[in-house]
Amino acid sequence: MLNFAAIAIILVPLYFVLLFINYKKRKTFIEHMIFTTFYIYICLVIKVTLFQIPIDSLLLNSLRLNGGYPFNLIPLKSIISSYSDGPSQFLMQVGGNILMFVPTGTYIPLLSKKMSSFTKSIILAILISIMIELTQGVISLIIGFGYRSVDVDDIILNTIGATNGYIFLKIMILPFLLKNPWLMNKEQTTSVN
Repeated sequence: MLNFAAIAIILVPLYFVLLFINYKKRKTFIEHMIFTTFYIYICLVIKVTLFQIPIDSLLLNSLRLNGGYPFNLIPLKSIISSYSDGPSQFLMQVGGNILMFVPTGTYIPLLSKKMSSFTKSIILAILISIMIELTQGVISLIIGFGYRSVDVDDIILNTIGATNGYIFLKIMILPFLLKNPWLMNKEQTTSVN
C-alpha cells in the first residue's frame, strides 16, 4: 500500500518553502496561523480522500475479485442508498462529506481577497471537490480497481459544506475579527503594557 507517509516527505518541505515565499505577504500572527492551519487541513483532506492506495499486485488481484467501489454519476443516488443502509452509514457518508469541506468555505475568503465573494469561493470549492473526485478516478483507472468511490454526490455534499463554512465565516469569524481589530493590525506590535 502506498500510504500518506510517503507523500508527507514531500509536503513538509513544501510547507516551509511556501511559508518562506508568503512570509512578507502575511505579517500578523493570525495570518500566519490561518496559512498554517489551512496547509494542515489540505494535507488531512489529501490523506482522507486519496490514501491508502493499493499498489501490491497480489493485494490488487484479491481486491479485484471482491469488486471495487463504483463510479456514480447520478445525483443523490449514493445519498439515498446510504440512507437505506442505516443511520450510521448515512451520517458517515453525508455528514463526513459536508464537514470535510466546511473549512474550505471558511479558508478561501480568508486567504485570498480575490476569492472572497460567495460565488467565487463556492466555485473554487466545487472545482477542488471535482479535482479530488477526478484524482480518485484516475488512480482507480491506473491501478485497475475502484479503490475509492468516485461520486457526484460527494461534490454536492462538499459544496453544501463549503457553503456552510462561508456562512460561518460571515456570521461568526468576521464579526469576531472586527470586534478585535488588534488581531489583524499589521502595524501594531505585540507588546504587553
